[in-house]
Amino acid sequence: PAFSGLCGFSFPEIRGRKPGSLLQGPDTEAECVAIIREAVRTGSPCETEMFNYHKDGSRYRVHISIRPLRDSDGNLSGFEATEKKLA
Repeated sequence: PAFSGLCGFSFPEIRGRKPGSLLQGPDTEAECVAIIREAVRTGSPCETEMFNYHKDGSRYRVHISIRPLRDSDGNLSGFEATEKKLA
């Protein structure tokens, strides 16, 4: 619900899709996208601030914190991302 409230997309609309394909747009900073891609590639945590886009196409600035999730054996099982809208 918090994610939907922030960006306007419902869970069925985002299920199975990469967040960047929905949330990034013309003003999304390429260097921030590169930071996130590298963290996902290496299974590392990261933080950045960037422009994302609402479902209606309007942009908003967010602080994004991403952390890897690991199973009991230490294997990467996914990621958790937290976004906080900035003024």
